[in-house]
Amino acid sequence: MQAFNRRLTSAILCVVAGLLMTGASQALTVTKALPQAYIPADASGNPIFGTGATLSILELPAGGRQFFFAFYANDDSGNPTWVVANTGTTTGFNAYTVDLFTTTGSTFNPTSTVGAAVVGSADIVFKSCNAIDVTYSLTAGGSGTINFVALTAEPTCPWTTEFGAASCPAFSAGADPDIPGACILPATLNTDTTLTNDLHWVIGLSGFRFGDDLGPSGGTPATLTIEPGTVIVGENLPAGSQDLGAFFSISRGNKIVAVGGPETPIVFTSKDHLLTGNLEAGQWGGVVIAGRGAPNDCDPTTSCLDEIQLNEYGGSDNDDSSGELRYVRIEYAGTQISSLSELNGLSLYTVGNGTVMEYIHVHRNGDDGIEWFGGAGNMKYAIVTAADDDSFDMTQGAQPKLQYGIAHMSEAAVKDARGFEWDGQEGNEGAEPRTRARFANVTIYYEAGVGEGPQQALRIRRGALFNITNSVVASAADDLAPSDCLRIDGPQINQDVIADANNGTITNTVLACQGNLFDDNESDLLESTLFNGGAGNTTDDPMLMFFAAGARIGSTSNNPLIPAANSPAANIGQASPALFDDFFDKVNWAGAIRPGASPEEDWTAGEWTNVDPDENL
Repeated sequence: MQAFNRRLTSAILCVVAGLLMTGASQALTVTKALPQAYIPADASGNPIFGTGATLSILELPAGGRQFFFAFYANDDSGNPTWVVANTGTTTGFNAYTVDLFTTTGSTFNPTSTVGAAVVGSADIVFKSCNAIDVTYSLTAGGSGTINFVALTAEPTCPWTTEFGAASCPAFSAGADPDIPGACILPATLNTDTTLTNDLHWVIGLSGFRFGDDLGPSGGTPATLTIEPGTVIVGENLPAGSQDLGAFFSISRGNKIVAVGGPETPIVFTSKDHLLTGNLEAGQWGGVVIAGRGAPNDCDPTTSCLDEIQLNEYGGSDNDDSSGELRYVRIEYAGTQISSLSELNGLSLYTVGNGTVMEYIHVHRNGDDGIEWFGGAGNMKYAIVTAADDDSFDMTQGAQPKLQYGIAHMSEAAVKDARGFEWDGQEGNEGAEPRTRARFANVTIYYEAGVGEGPQQALRIRRGALFNITNSVVASAADDLAPSDCLRIDGPQINQDVIADANNGTITNTVLACQGNLFDDNESDLLESTLFNGGAGNTTDDPMLMFFAAGARIGSTSNNPLIPAANSPAANIGQASPALFDDFFDKVNWAGAIRPGASPEEDWTAGEWTNVDPDENL
């Protein structure tokens, strides 16, 4: 098979407890679900014991994995020695090239040291969960290929067939010239289809649209199934291009079934990130799903079109299902279409609550992270990190429920970024259905603002109604503060909340921004009065772990957004069952993760949140 390689040239440090620590590389099929040790195999794939060659996967304490390769050899003088190499891994590649070094002496142990000279190189290709090929070449002579097999086969691993060995199926637009083992998706596809994980799938500049529009009701849906561990790659939009930015969309009435796992996520990324490691936002379009729920600013039979002006959306069924998304990461998306329109990481156009959406991570998007346009698409376990604009946005009569969410707003934000931005209909704030969100157990964290920088943590306006409970908002003490922690605007909201307090509630919530806690710009409804009158609310320090060296969301040992066990977020009270129905778990703590939670309780842990290291996150 062809290998999709990245060259690794590493500076040698030292061997600590038998592990050679070097620079990072990337690999597609590397997860904790893989078996931990491999040994050479014969031509029939049977293991060969006692050969002096080994390849192991080691899980690092702060998260991530390290591959360690070693084999026993003789130097030019006939002296026995170990030839060694290793590299870190993240999602994206199935093969890479490493430099080889030798250890001193004829033994390999925790006290060994590593020579500074490169003695050769090796190409390491991950064919599947249970098969790895290593082709080595020593400078002073000697080369060959070692076919490794798993010492203990992993029966639940999804990568059971050889990556890149399959030919592109008839429905594709052919092989991608830049990425071996990748096939180009067609601009449109309208029959039941499965995207398998033994290939990469590339979205061209004209985008990918699945399914015919089936209208507000009726029709026979087509289903797009995506296997766990599949990587989908958006073509980068050239500067000045009028193309639509390699969007990935599901048309109204059709379904997507994209079910990954914590260690085998389905990843949407950009081609430039895959090829060069580019960490910038806005490299490709984003994911768009159109449903049959209700909007409040257009007629679903004639006039509801999404931002790419291709997908009609809407109907009257907020219980509609567009399928299922679990353990899905969308990164480096958000291409600008026009001066007034940019794609979000995940755009939900009137998606109904029959759609299952859990464990969704949107990272470094060029516009909003997740935005709801009408409908009632419920969600649990959602993360938005380092979006250029708002993390959780909604408009057009959206009525979603969300529990367990994280919005990490980084100093890299270049727009008026907000944790929540909730709008009704501009110019007609009383339009039905009303935008009304019910959010529980959300953590919003701010870093320093640059450019326009992070703005309000919570911005609610234009007639949007709201129920927020058991949540935490904080900003670092030494960072620039957002303009306000909580801002509520508009006469319609004031009127509705004064008429019925349940139209706007914040309870059991910790609000600990370093700047202005409240905007208080309208005398009829003071944010401070509403918050201070809410049961269980406090402005005390939530005692988050914050971003210590090596800490990251998803770390198995040091998640920075877990409150301390004695935080005021602990034992803060339970959500009102009258406002928060059986969709919500009834917990008595605030924030996305239980204060004092153990690594085993951290739902953010795993490959699904393992984005490439970024100094701004």
